Amino acid sequence: NHKNRPVQANSSTGVTGVSFNKRVGKFIAYITSKGRRVDIGAYADIADAVAARRRMESHYGFHANHGLRA
Repeated sequence: NHKNRPVQANSSTGVTGVSFNKRVGKFIAYITSKGRRVDIGAYADIADAVAARRRMESHYGFHANHGLRA
C-alpha cells in the first residue's frame, strides 16, 4: 500500500507527486494509482502543481495525511 507513504527524503520539491523538469522548466504533477502513473500536467508555479496534485489525491481516494513527513 503506497498511498500512505511519506514524501521521499531525496525529493527536490518536498512534495509527493510533484517534480521539476529542467528541460521544460516547469513543475510536473503526477499521481500513481493501481501501478499506473497518471500525468496531471505541467505548471510554471509550484503552488499550481501542488493544488492540481491535491485535487487528484481526493479523486483517487488518498488519505489527507498522504505525503506528510512523520
